[in-house]
Order: sequence, then structure tokens, then C-alpha cells
Amino acid sequence: MVAPGETTPKQVRVNGLEVEGASIRYAQATRDLNEISGLGPTHLVGVASFDEPAVFRLKRNSGDEIRVTTNTGISFTDQWLSGPARGVEALMLDNQWMDVTSRCQDGSIPTQLVREWSDRNQRTLVEFRIHL
Repeated sequence: MVAPGETTPKQVRVNGLEVEGASIRYAQATRDLNEISGLGPTHLVGVASFDEPAVFRLKRNSGDEIRVTTNTGISFTDQWLSGPARGVEALMLDNQWMDVTSRCQDGSIPTQLVREWSDRNQRTLVEFRIHL
């Protein structure tokens, strides 16, 4: 779903996924919900909630790893994570991963952590890797 006009929806359904936000510009999801991306959503029903309108991509690479690219904090549902997160890592500019698990509680990545890594990498979007 793409909404390029002046008015944007506050709620859409994409492949069965309810997407909510104040101004949704873009939303895409695979049928199995293993890959979801968007511009503007604040809530993906049954999947996750964002701290503010988000630019994001979620991709489940395997049964035990999820890649998250985001510009804001995110909290996942236990249902979509399929279990507790064992670890969370942030991608550095040299393509190395740094463990940030101690900063992430209860299936979430806080906005403050996203902003710190955005400043550190001088990038709007930050990539995280969640190990289940």
C-alpha cells in the first residue's frame, strides 16, 4: 500500500495485517508476516508498536534471528517474537555487531538507544539483530 497524496490513511490492512498510524505513507507485508516494512505506522496489530511514526523494516531471517531497521523505538509482541529475546545487537559502521542486550528489556528497543546509534553512525536508520 502506497499513499502518495495529501491525505493518508490512519488504518490499513496489508496481507491480513492491521497497520495503524496518524499518517501512513507506505506499508508492505509478506503473507507469512516474516517481512514487514513501512513509513508512518505506529502500530502493527499482533506484531509491534513504535514510539512514534516509524520508518522501518522487520525481517525474520530464520527461526532464531530477526533483523530490525528503524528510526524509532519498537516493542514487539511475544506472539510475533515466538519467545523471549536472548540478545540484541546494533550494527556499527564497520559492519561489526555490538551487543546492546542490557539496554533492551521485554522485547523492545528503546527510542533513546536508537537515537544514540543514529548519532554514532551518522545515519537516520539503525539496524539491529535480535536473537531468539
